[in-house]
Amino acid sequence: MARIHTVEKAQQRYERVPKLDENGEQIVTPVLRKDGTPKTTKTGKEVVVRPTVNDLTKPLPNRKCGKCGKEIEPGMAYRWVQPKSGPYGGTKRYICLDCPTWRQSELSSSKMAGVYAAQEQCDDDLYNCGDTSDLESLRDDLADQVEAVADEYDESAQNMVDGFGHETSMSDELVEKAESLRSWAEDIRSVYFEEFSEDDVESVPDATESDHEDDVEQARDEWLNEQRELLSDEMGNCPV
Repeated sequence: MARIHTVEKAQQRYERVPKLDENGEQIVTPVLRKDGTPKTTKTGKEVVVRPTVNDLTKPLPNRKCGKCGKEIEPGMAYRWVQPKSGPYGGTKRYICLDCPTWRQSELSSSKMAGVYAAQEQCDDDLYNCGDTSDLESLRDDLADQVEAVADEYDESAQNMVDGFGHETSMSDELVEKAESLRSWAEDIRSVYFEEFSEDDVESVPDATESDHEDDVEQARDEWLNEQRELLSDEMGNCPV
């Protein structure tokens, strides 16, 4: 995942302009090798650096938080990240510290973003589940979304085979990912949740009805947490 950076104090930004010498000409500095000779390209062209400086008469607008839209003013703390979206990097994103940081699904441009989003949603909803029916529904939704991503990998592999007229190492890799995700989806669906029964709750002799109700409630909370952990543990077993 792309590294998230935190800046303690935002600085005023200015337009960058060429650095000039005393005659008003742009400064051009040759890049030297370790032995002191000028570095050149393969065609023999000299490699140079043209430094720039801030133009203090041309301030740039403040950046804005990509989540809430608030301006990130000078002196404010903020976060930035630059997730890779191609061979030449990606676009920087900024958020203020009042907003929650980016999730893994938000920083991925691969098909796995769908799996990350499914895991995050499952994790959000897990502790809202109050019985086995809720847990089973959440379990099946997670498995469905994992299988949907597996279908995307299969489709990409088939498109690659159709394009080249034969299987390739890349298409084989995509098929392997699809198979791994489908196998994992089966494991998710196989998670079994036990039912809770008050008859299994033991109370101390001569306990009052109120004490027994407290024992039942505590036992039910413990049971529910154990059932939630079953799904949470399997959710973390993504093989890709």
